[in-house]
Amino acid sequence: KAEAAIHALSSGQDFVYIHVEAPDECGHHGQHDLKIKAIELIDEKIVGPVLTYLETSGENYSVLLTPDHPTPLELLTHVKNPVPFVLYKKGQETGSGLSYTEKNAESTGLFVEKGSELMKMLLSK
Repeated sequence: KAEAAIHALSSGQDFVYIHVEAPDECGHHGQHDLKIKAIELIDEKIVGPVLTYLETSGENYSVLLTPDHPTPLELLTHVKNPVPFVLYKKGQETGSGLSYTEKNAESTGLFVEKGSELMKMLLSK
């Protein structure tokens, strides 16, 4: 997936969408350890390489990381709770000290009701 995204970007595409199902499936099966491992692998095999490419490309970029819906391990099904997200734009200051978790996302108080509004945030300069 990372290789395909990097190829698309290096070929002139200015937007890529990467969907990874593994953490959701682990949530449906209540597999805590496998859900953590899936997220770690996404970071290592997809997010890391894509961010490295973007940083070395010299282009401006924005990255949005988010699940499509929560699937709590204890419920084994989708819920309508707000989804946590990380939105990063090249050159943006980092270092809030918060890791990317549902609890930390909720603690920020930032809530975007409509997906279209989140897309506007992603695509704005």
